[in-house]
Amino acid sequence: MSASDTQQLITAVRALESDSQSSLKQSLRSIASILLFVAVASFWWDARLVSMLVGILLLHEAGHLLAMKRFGYRRLRMMFVPLLGAAVSGHALHLPAWKRAFVYFAGPVPGILLAVLLLSIDAVISESVKEAGTTRLPFLGASNWRFELGGLALLLNWMNLLPLLPLDGGKIIQTTFARPSVQRELALRLLTIAVVVSLAIAINEPLLLLLLAPLLATLPLAIRTSRLCRQFAGLSNFASQHTKADSREVSSDNLPSSDPNQGPRSKSVPPERIEDIHAALQQTPLGQLSTSQQANWVIQIYEASSSPVPSNRSRWLIWIVYLVCLGFSTGFGWWVWRKHSLVEPVLPPPEFPPIVSCMVGW
Repeated sequence: MSASDTQQLITAVRALESDSQSSLKQSLRSIASILLFVAVASFWWDARLVSMLVGILLLHEAGHLLAMKRFGYRRLRMMFVPLLGAAVSGHALHLPAWKRAFVYFAGPVPGILLAVLLLSIDAVISESVKEAGTTRLPFLGASNWRFELGGLALLLNWMNLLPLLPLDGGKIIQTTFARPSVQRELALRLLTIAVVVSLAIAINEPLLLLLLAPLLATLPLAIRTSRLCRQFAGLSNFASQHTKADSREVSSDNLPSSDPNQGPRSKSVPPERIEDIHAALQQTPLGQLSTSQQANWVIQIYEASSSPVPSNRSRWLIWIVYLVCLGFSTGFGWWVWRKHSLVEPVLPPPEFPPIVSCMVGW
């Protein structure tokens, strides 16, 4: 590894950290991805369902995006992936575990609250109609947008809270551990694959198996990245030296903010850490990537390996909030299903395409 290669990589890392891309260009890319998502989805589902999906995913990703902005994430990107969902990406160095968990909660929780509101309004309306002596309840009708939108929002966001990777629930669980783990990463991803296969068999829907393609394709890369993160997190001086090194990187254009929530904006990857991670990347297929792609992996690996170890208080708080959110959404969903099936059992439940049931925002 030559000095010129290292300097080029450092320059590429600094370019990514500066987040120099215009907000207009980012917005245009996001809009283009939404239009592509709508165009592809329209071949599978009607306009009503597609519009509901886009609205639910936009609310989900907007929650992530606002939380990321609040805590100083940089290089924020929002992209829609046809037939799979949507994703918001960004990075923040040395962010406390509870803030990182808050970012993950900020996606599914607003969607669940919206679903609870819509379905509760429908339940009140249905009771009023029932008391008036009407036999058919409006919230069971195929034309009732409140029930359809609320049910779909509850289903997608509840699934997103499951402890699976790369879903938000799996990421929330990961924030409670002190260090990255290859075994944990592999177990959570294999569990996701097993759930998809089991669900496809249970409901006899082979289209669900399409989700295996991205899961299996990204599995080797996820394991390799987790191994590198664990390697650097295990170095006794790696995390302890980053604060001093970062202080040397602060320039007149990148002064620490007076807002403690904006701390990550004043942080950058130390040059010696870039060199260490670069050397490790050369021992893997990632070393064959372009300089800009390697720079992106340097930031991700450093972010994961140098994150502060969560305190016991933070760990328990995250677990309690997670269990409350998952338990509440599960219980409410069960109540809605029971109310629907008991009130008029001859009607089938609302028909959402099975593959949509597994579509989530990452």
